[in-house]
Amino acid sequence: MAPGPERMTLAMRSLEASFLIGVEGVTEIWLVRHGDCYEGMSDGADPPLSALGRKQAELLAKRVARLKPTAVYSSPYRRALETARTISDDVHVDERLIEMDMELGTLGELDFKELPASVIDRMSAAIDDIAQAHPGGRVIVVAHGAAIYLTPRVNDQIRSDLEREIGQLLSKRPEFRINSIEPIPEGHSGFTYFVSVEDNEGPTRYVLRLPPPGARIAGPADVVRQGRIMSSLHHAGIPTPAIPLMSSDPAVDGRPFILMEAVDGTRIEKAGAEQRPLDISASAVEVLKRIQALPLDRTGIGAEEPMTLQAEMMRWAWLMQRAPEELTTRAGELGGLLARYVPPERSPTLVHGDYHYGNMLFRGFQVCAVLDWEIAEIGQPLIDLGCLCIVSVRRQYVGAPNPGGAIDVSVEDLYRLYGADPAEMRWYLALSLYKYASIFGYNLMLHRRGKRPDAMYEGLTDTITGMIEEGIAVFEPGT
Repeated sequence: MAPGPERMTLAMRSLEASFLIGVEGVTEIWLVRHGDCYEGMSDGADPPLSALGRKQAELLAKRVARLKPTAVYSSPYRRALETARTISDDVHVDERLIEMDMELGTLGELDFKELPASVIDRMSAAIDDIAQAHPGGRVIVVAHGAAIYLTPRVNDQIRSDLEREIGQLLSKRPEFRINSIEPIPEGHSGFTYFVSVEDNEGPTRYVLRLPPPGARIAGPADVVRQGRIMSSLHHAGIPTPAIPLMSSDPAVDGRPFILMEAVDGTRIEKAGAEQRPLDISASAVEVLKRIQALPLDRTGIGAEEPMTLQAEMMRWAWLMQRAPEELTTRAGELGGLLARYVPPERSPTLVHGDYHYGNMLFRGFQVCAVLDWEIAEIGQPLIDLGCLCIVSVRRQYVGAPNPGGAIDVSVEDLYRLYGADPAEMRWYLALSLYKYASIFGYNLMLHRRGKRPDAMYEGLTDTITGMIEEGIAVFEPGT
């Protein structure tokens, strides 16, 4: 054999060995996504295979038969079970193989409700147990797209694509390497990772944010829109993370991405315990006023159509309608009062949409970063002051969770710090009470249906009813 072909053969055998091809005793796990269930779908909760999906499953079964699998496992969902049962009559069902919990948003986007870290943990545990139960075997595991995608703790494609993109950023610093990519266990509408990069100038920590795989790039999944906002604000001197790199092209694992500098700051739980509450609030209000003073063409989304107050109310009414009915019996009354007394609108500004201490980082009492711009809009400025007021209102519900940061500052103090007219703010306070009651109620519904288990929301039942009652009381004479 000529030296060239011989070296090629040796190289290929070495490559095959590195992937354990042909190695005795290796357990093979074949991860299979279920067949199509969306064509002509009528049952959105747990749909069966469509006609197309059944044909796909039959073709899969013919191909898999040649592999002589040792065992077949499946998620309990119908579309997965039907796919698995075309392969074998003996199917092992594992609850851990279910799809990542998600909801279809009003704009058609997928809003993922389960933490990526939770999916990684349960899927990895299931695969480990299956491999141990079938040593040296070949096992077919039928599951779901997002859950399968997250099974590796770090996706090799993300790493290689990110190295290419960061390499362009650090072209003058060629001796760099990515040390680690680790999922951050927060956030539901995107996949977020800590990325540690090191070169000859030392280590740098970034935060990588991607939309969920296959998600429609709109609403909370539009990470580049969030990047534009933060980048614009950072360049204007407003405390948001720097964005050294972002792309709307499918550049990292076939998806758009933003790469943020990791901000060195503390969360409200620590800052609130160590700093004077009024100082924290004063810094938050000062940053808010700087955001609102920014010309629209410097916000990153200035060309978007402003959100009217009527549209704002409809947005939260949609959620309220899906909250547990026993908690929202007076929600229609509050919604009617809001619609009846809509105030004149001011000139629109950039609105964060969820402006509270839990979405900030601090150095001392100073806000050093405003995060989580997923629902930002061009709209009415007093909406964000209303969000901040809700943290103060919720303190009265003793024992109830308050992740926005339970610091002792009154609504009146916030009005004074901002320079707001208390009479004008009454409507915005009532809107914020309605808004957060609808958000908490909607999440409680998801919890009770098992779509997004989080027992925290059971602790908010009194808060939900109380906020609706308080919103109604705002419009009563003499209050």
